[in-house]
This record gives sequence, C-alpha cells and structure tokens, in this order.
Amino acid sequence: MCCNKKSCFFVCGISEKMEELVMNPYQMKKEDVLKMLGTDENGLTHNQAKENQKKYGKNELAEGKKKNPFILFLEQYKDFLVIILIIAAIISVLF
Repeated sequence: MCCNKKSCFFVCGISEKMEELVMNPYQMKKEDVLKMLGTDENGLTHNQAKENQKKYGKNELAEGKKKNPFILFLEQYKDFLVIILIIAAIISVLF
C-alpha cells in the first residue's frame, strides 16, 4: 500500500498501475499515460468533466481566514536572525 512510502501523495487505495503513473509519469510514453487516464490529447469531454465534478467536487480551494495586513507585516520580523539584524542596524546607527 502506498501509505508506507515516504513519497505517498495521498493516493492510497489506487491500483499499482495508477500509483506508477502518479509517481513516475515522466518515465512513461505519452500514449500510455493518456490510456491510463482514460483520455486523449483533446482532454475530457463536457460530460466527463461534469461526471468528475459530481464525483470529486469543484476544482476550488477553500478560502481561509484573512489576516490583518498589519499582522502580516509584523510576522515578517518574528525570525530570530531578522531580530538580530534589526538590533545590529540600530546599534550601528547609534554608534
């Protein structure tokens, strides 16, 4: 099962052929990849796209909670090395 591999791309439960495609599609012939995916060079038909949309849902990312721009600005300076550089810059200006 693919879950035991470090390179698992959350595709557990798929066939070995499909797993090979997910892991190494660049090593396969174009015709083999298209055949394995059940498509051709023109892509999916309208009906196939509708069927996939019903089966897998819309191809959208869930919008996360938006952060305040000021908080985003402050988060840029929370790294320890950045703080040291800011302190060094202040000391060099003062002395």
